[in-house]
Amino acid sequence: MNEPITVERLANNPYMIRYIDHPSQDLQLAAVRANGLLIQYLSEPDRDVQEAAVAQAPEAIRYIKNPPEALCRQAIAANWYNLSYIKQPSAALVRLALEQSPWAIRYAVRPGEELQLLAVQKNWEALQYIKEPTTQVQLAAIRQSPEALRYLDPAAPEAEDLAILTDARTLRFVHNLSAARILHFISLNILVCTVLKKEQYIPEKDILQLLQHIVAQEDVPEKYIRNFMNCRSLNQIYHWTPVDKLHLVYQYGSKRAKRIAVDERLRFKDTKEVI
Repeated sequence: MNEPITVERLANNPYMIRYIDHPSQDLQLAAVRANGLLIQYLSEPDRDVQEAAVAQAPEAIRYIKNPPEALCRQAIAANWYNLSYIKQPSAALVRLALEQSPWAIRYAVRPGEELQLLAVQKNWEALQYIKEPTTQVQLAAIRQSPEALRYLDPAAPEAEDLAILTDARTLRFVHNLSAARILHFISLNILVCTVLKKEQYIPEKDILQLLQHIVAQEDVPEKYIRNFMNCRSLNQIYHWTPVDKLHLVYQYGSKRAKRIAVDERLRFKDTKEVI
């Protein structure tokens, strides 16, 4: 088999390169230009052959040992997933892949906070592929969705607080819940009471003491007071009537708390009459 004939045959059947011992550069180029993935059958292909293979099939980067940065960039620019074939990718390569897809963070090795943020800002669920995300990254993910707390173990206290404040139902993602921690979360969001299991109920004297402190604040959040007035779980757990709750606010609450509580109570009565 002479070389010109082999080159001609390779044009029609590039897989023949597998059966040629020590093929010349011309033969190698002919094969990879027809199918870049055939570079996997070549030992020590030179730079020209590598470039031709990646140009034809960007995923051919997976078969190139220690590919140069420029070649990696070419492969990733074509498809972010090609990052998965590169060992120890640089931050620049990871950033290039993240510009296409947040899932590329899965293939980054110890990514810095900048890259972590770039991923979760595109999609909070990318958090599941980040080991030891920084507090700022955790918060960025939770600002998009409090459900991001499911991927944090352990979570930063600030991340837990933001998730619970936003959606009390995320309490189910918090580990090692003590009575003190439950009280803390109730202080952030009264609706935590609606998701507690029976064995997690707080003694009435403790919840009363906490609420007395909260309603007394001059800057108590309006949402907290309105949710408190409407929280049926407090009625079920402690048998508090709406009048009991209004009395608590009037006895211990700030002017702001009283105004909001009365407004919510009147709004509720008006709505009920309309219904």
